[in-house]
Parts: sequence; C-alpha cells; structure tokens
Amino acid sequence: MKSEETYLLVPQRDLNVKIRNQIFDVKQKLKVNSDGLEQWLPILKVEFPMSQEAFKKIAALLGLQGHPLGDSLSELDFISAMGLESTISPVRLTKMREKYELQGVAGEFTHLQIGKKNVFTIAFEHVDAKKIGQIRNHLAIEDLMNENYPQALKRLMGIVRGVS
Repeated sequence: MKSEETYLLVPQRDLNVKIRNQIFDVKQKLKVNSDGLEQWLPILKVEFPMSQEAFKKIAALLGLQGHPLGDSLSELDFISAMGLESTISPVRLTKMREKYELQGVAGEFTHLQIGKKNVFTIAFEHVDAKKIGQIRNHLAIEDLMNENYPQALKRLMGIVRGVS
C-alpha cells in the first residue's frame, strides 16, 4: 500500500500529527513502558476541506496562533497556514507499507522516501506488550531502537528534538 503523507512535527508535544488521504490525524502518546514500547491514543480526525472551527480546534491542540485563510480549508491551505508558524515543521514523504501478522500480532514493514532519503521500518501493534516483546525476541530485534515517526523524522531532518 502506497501513500503520500505530510507529518507536522510539533515541538514540545507528545503528538503524532499527519495528513494522509485528505484526513488530518492526531494521536497522543499515553505512556511508555519499561521496554520502551509506546501506547498512543487517536484524539482527532478531520477530513479536508476543513472548517474554520476545526482549524481553530487543531491550532489550540497544537499550541499555535494559526489563522485560517478562508471558510473551508484544503490540505494545501492548511499546510500554508501552519507554515506561517515557525514552530511547525511539515515533512512530506512517500510511505510504502506491507502489512502482515506474526504469531497473532499485527506487523508492518515500511519503506519511507523522504526527499532523497530512504528509510526502512518495522513495527508491531498489540494490546499486550508481552506479545510484542516475544515477537522482538523471535526476530532478534530486541536491541533495535524503538522510535516513533515524529522522533525519527526530527532526527532524520536535523530538527531539534522536542518532547515527542
């Protein structure tokens, strides 16, 4: 599955903010366990075009002073408005995902193209962190760094790392 996405890197916030398939999507980090596994909660999904009301809600969530540019904002309008905020860093990328299941745990192998950079990731998702630990051990990847997309993108783009 291939998608074009824009991640909005927000400093000092434990948020994963992206735009994919004309949907603005925000997840908030809830907790990190002793193995470094993270639990995220979806907190907002808004379709484009978005209303001024939705824009204002998002700006407040992201801690911004953004100003909508019209009554109904397209994705490009939204990114332009966010671009006026020096604290937000938009990163466009192409994501090619291959989903699978291993021992009852959902997995995803991903190839990211960020400009001329190619990055490969592997991820697992399950409500039981022990199952993820078992998969990591089975694949001998338990020593690999667990890093969420906002952290990885900030590192790859040379952006000073915030809280997220």
